[in-house]
Amino acid sequence: MIGVRQSVYWKLLLAFIASIILTASVMVLMYVIFAPDIEVHPHIKKSLIDETRAITEKMATASAASSASLSDIARTIHETEHANIRIFDRSGRELGAWMDERLRDTRRISQTVIEETLRNGEYLELIFPRWIHVVSMPLQFGEQPETLVLQIYYPLIEKSILPQGIPTIMVLVLLGALTAVFSRIFTKPIRELTHVARQMAAGKLGLQITTTQTRDEIGELGTAFNEMSARLAQFHRSRSELLADISHEIRSPLARIQTDAEILMDKDVGKEAQKQHLLQICEEVQQIDHLIDDLLLLSRLENNQLALERLPGSLEDVISREAARFSLQMEEKAITLKKNIRTALPAVSIDQKRIGQVVANLLMNAIRYTPAGGTIEIGAQAEEARVTVWVKDSGQGIPREDLPHIFERFYRVDKSRSRATGGTGLGLAIARRFVEAHGGTIRAESEEQKGTCITFTLPRTA
Repeated sequence: MIGVRQSVYWKLLLAFIASIILTASVMVLMYVIFAPDIEVHPHIKKSLIDETRAITEKMATASAASSASLSDIARTIHETEHANIRIFDRSGRELGAWMDERLRDTRRISQTVIEETLRNGEYLELIFPRWIHVVSMPLQFGEQPETLVLQIYYPLIEKSILPQGIPTIMVLVLLGALTAVFSRIFTKPIRELTHVARQMAAGKLGLQITTTQTRDEIGELGTAFNEMSARLAQFHRSRSELLADISHEIRSPLARIQTDAEILMDKDVGKEAQKQHLLQICEEVQQIDHLIDDLLLLSRLENNQLALERLPGSLEDVISREAARFSLQMEEKAITLKKNIRTALPAVSIDQKRIGQVVANLLMNAIRYTPAGGTIEIGAQAEEARVTVWVKDSGQGIPREDLPHIFERFYRVDKSRSRATGGTGLGLAIARRFVEAHGGTIRAESEEQKGTCITFTLPRTA
């Protein structure tokens, strides 16, 4: 029904119950179809014949001691023995009967049954589909010279099916109960998952579910859900930190821009001072523009909206060009740059602008955290299937617990220091995205108080 919520628990339960009912129905149908061809068990057959023989003897005894009619004698025996009796002559005409109303039968006895009964002294048949066993025996009634045929009707539903059906019904009920229990157990992880998902939808990020121990699809789903939850929580924290960072990064230059603008408006300053204030305003605007560019670039990378223009080219030229761009900044801090190109570098298929941006971001980080008078090494070497590039600084290094996270967007080891030096926590995240887009890898090694080395690899051109 449209709009009605259907629980997985009830679906499983109803599916199992439907399977049980269908199986039972098929078994019953098969019994109904093949019952006429099934031989009566010898034990049951003997029991029915012995019981019929005893009733036949009682009928014969009663007829010899009484002048009552056949129907009256049959009624008397019916009341004491609960036997359903019919009596026929040799032509098949019914001479008397006394039976339960529900077993009333108007069929004539067949001549074959009469002949077989008189010849063999007994005859057992199954009336189908009424499921009644009928036992026929010869009857010598009173002083009549003709041997009659007595039939006793035994309802199979009472003699055979019900005694066997009760345990079957009990088994089906037990199966239904077990189905309910197992359905409840099997759907417990899904119910827990639903509960936790609703809590997360309400804003409680980072929650974990406990049903991840099972080695099946549900366990895999639980593990994947926990990973997703942890990442969402991490992303939420990163976003909160990002908002705080952007707020600070934008507020600070805006405050300085406002100060410089107010000085220019309210005070009569000389041309040189005016030029200096305008230059500072331009620098602050460029800083904000750079932050916005990084955010937009990272967004395009993460959404696969940035196409690479890959062409065979020289990686050494890219390294030299980017190193030259930062020569002035390194001179200001008296930083020594060491180039270490160990082997002739083969041509690689790269987007030179984007790989240049990777090298630039690594150099900016190295300059930012290398103290005055320190050393930065940039190097590269060709290997069998790839080219490796590294940038190594002589700064304070990165704590071991922070090292696995430095390529995550907005992650910064020392937030206060990053703000002071103008970092946004986006440079390494952008570098990782560009390297991976080229089919390469990037990693970091660091030792506190000795510096950090960031290495990336690119596949060689086939």
